[in-house]
Amino acid sequence: MAGRAANPRTVSRPVYLNNRLIVSRIPALPLPLIAFHNHREGLTMFERRSSLRRRVYYGGRLAFQARTATIDCVVRNLSAEGAQIEFDNPAAVPDRVDLVITRKSIAYLGRVVWRRQNRAGLRLDAPRRQPSELPLDLALRIRATERVNVQLRARLAQLRSEF
Repeated sequence: MAGRAANPRTVSRPVYLNNRLIVSRIPALPLPLIAFHNHREGLTMFERRSSLRRRVYYGGRLAFQARTATIDCVVRNLSAEGAQIEFDNPAAVPDRVDLVITRKSIAYLGRVVWRRQNRAGLRLDAPRRQPSELPLDLALRIRATERVNVQLRARLAQLRSEF
């Protein structure tokens, strides 16, 4: 066979949007490819997520450091594999977190993959309806009780030393 060898990194099939040819050769991607054309800026963007995200507005809570520290957040969009969350200080959150959405009674173990201003993107593991660990509200109450217990033990030791 004569001619050039096909480049394995490109797809030779054309991509159309609204019966308009957008691109004829695109880089091969491991995930499904969906093209969006932004008419205002004249740009074509490609969606590389394997599942589409739904816009949502759920209250959530991020837990980390063995569920002893928490930050309230708002879940802006959600899919089976990821979420975009909004909160006050993304820099204060470690890379591995638990995301708890109380409205849906669901908890996810996730990894922060990007941070911008007051938003962050999470890559989520499979959801847990019944977390294998303590429920977050119970863990917080236990932590508060432990703090009070330490204070009471210190006070008791002080009183014993006076007699």
